[in-house]
Amino acid sequence: MVDFKNKALIKLGHIPNERGKEIVKDIIIKNEEIIASFESMRDKLIFTDKRIISVNVQGLTGKKIDYTSIPYSKIQAYSVETAGMMDMDAEIDITIFSQCNNFVVLRLTNFNDQNCVKRLLPDNNSSLVDCLPTLSAGEALIVGDATTIPAIVKMELPNPKPKSDNVDFYSKWNNEWVDIDLADTIKRWRNEES
Repeated sequence: MVDFKNKALIKLGHIPNERGKEIVKDIIIKNEEIIASFESMRDKLIFTDKRIISVNVQGLTGKKIDYTSIPYSKIQAYSVETAGMMDMDAEIDITIFSQCNNFVVLRLTNFNDQNCVKRLLPDNNSSLVDCLPTLSAGEALIVGDATTIPAIVKMELPNPKPKSDNVDFYSKWNNEWVDIDLADTIKRWRNEES
């Protein structure tokens, strides 16, 4: 999603609505009309009569694109900053809440992700974020209207269990060293790439 807080990156300029329609043609709904279209250096923000569509171009090549649809009914607050005497750009800042106002947070080890969750919690419960990197399979932090207070819960694991377990490094490292033919693996990788 477009980072509205980073003022160095977000300098929205108006673009023709025809260009905006071309950018979001694959995700536009029947009878949905483009009201206004804006573009920063790489990202776009398209306002329709039903929602805001944020187009976040990612990566060095720009081939990875994140489309975020924000229905107007889910926007709880917004602000508009008009251009000043020496500042010729206007900025839009919106705050979006989830449809149910509930979050189920699984294990997070990234500090930035943890800070994002910390902002969802009341100040007196912010220490719950410290446990996020240590949550095991099936454990989650529940925050929102579904629970009176933020809570860490243990969910029932699916049966049959998916084949996406973490590797049991301790037992693997205690085994005798096995010689692996990496040349065959590299050869297979190279064949898949071409």
